[in-house]
Amino acid sequence: MDNGHSMTCPIAIVKTGETFPEINRRFGDFERWIRDGLGTKDVDVIVVDPRNEAAMPDPAVLAGIVVSGSHAMLSDDTGWMRSLAVWLRQAVSRRIPLLGICFGHQILAQAMAGSVEDRVCGAELGTVEVSLTSAAIDDPLFGNLTPTFPAQVVHWQSVVELPERAIVLAHSPLEPYQAIRVGDCAWGVQFHPEMSEAVMHSYIDVLAESVAVNEAVGRTVRQALKDTPVARRILLNFLDYAERDRAANGQDRPFRRLRRT
Repeated sequence: MDNGHSMTCPIAIVKTGETFPEINRRFGDFERWIRDGLGTKDVDVIVVDPRNEAAMPDPAVLAGIVVSGSHAMLSDDTGWMRSLAVWLRQAVSRRIPLLGICFGHQILAQAMAGSVEDRVCGAELGTVEVSLTSAAIDDPLFGNLTPTFPAQVVHWQSVVELPERAIVLAHSPLEPYQAIRVGDCAWGVQFHPEMSEAVMHSYIDVLAESVAVNEAVGRTVRQALKDTPVARRILLNFLDYAERDRAANGQDRPFRRLRRT
């Protein structure tokens, strides 16, 4: 029964990994950050884990899909990654609105015949300045953003070859493909719109303790950290697009939302 607080179809958060335990204890995990980034508690969201392949729903029953980041590497080429790539291709072919974040961006690109490799210069970590391309002006997710904006990044691999139909929407000094669109309604962002400045501080702490980031680099990166409100808007824009897409296709409006402030 409709209680006035549900969607006809849910948004699926595809959880491809977990954050570090000490970060989880303070801030929760990837799916919580994404859910919070959607900006309202009045959205029907399900969390599915592709590492349990039996848990993956038919993409056709979903209003939209957000694929999380992960500490896993695509070069691991595991069975669940291959299965997820097939599932993502099905979602794209059915025109289900889709947003891949970091690892999600990379596996979307690879699933659509792009390629991903280790970064030659090592990890990129901290707050970077992202610049939009001219193609972003009329894009549903990027068209209302400022031409440049800060965003949080933490990744060891990058997309190095784009899918044939991909359009570059944003880049940064060390990352030519910070944001792409594949077809009409699938996006990938290498940066983390869901990640706060406080979470990034904690990532630097954890990685410094594991010697993945040396003290001097960690200090420099920490000093450059800042809040990233424009990047966070990507998740709200995606939610709006998913709602408009279903309405435009003659389907029930999927969201009954609280008023945003």
